Amino acid sequence: SLTLDATLNRKPTRIQWFKNGLEIVPSRKYETVNEHQVIALIIHDLSPDDQGLYRCVVANGQVTSECQVSMNSVMENDRRLLK
Repeated sequence: SLTLDATLNRKPTRIQWFKNGLEIVPSRKYETVNEHQVIALIIHDLSPDDQGLYRCVVANGQVTSECQVSMNSVMENDRRLLK
């Protein structure tokens, strides 16, 4: 899994997460966290399809942050090293 997170000055009233401009809806794949002043998007079961531009919008666009997620391919022989 991959976690994208941020710490804010105060607990936000509304948070939206986007991938490549499309709003992310919480699901088995995408878990959202909003605890105290920490917000996070947890992406489960990573695959190459998860690459893209992720954006977080807080409080109706008053604060935004974005990051590009990319992956390097792992050769089958290299997978043994990751276990």
